[in-house]
Amino acid sequence: MCEKTRQKVGWKIEPIDSWLMHAVCFDDSGEIRMTNIWESTEKMEDGFVSRLMPVMRKMGIHHRKLRFTPFTI
Repeated sequence: MCEKTRQKVGWKIEPIDSWLMHAVCFDDSGEIRMTNIWESTEKMEDGFVSRLMPVMRKMGIHHRKLRFTPFTI
């Protein structure tokens, strides 16, 4: 599933601006857990919402409890 998502989003060919790190796994109940590090909340909103979420929805990956926790370093 992860490889299909990578191919459809195309971030290896056209990197998503300011996306610094990505990790994904599934918990014991099968729910997806994703951690992403972005340069800013604004860039995350643009990149995640415009490029990642539409592909994930088309693939049937839906977040029941999507939570964003911004941190400033």
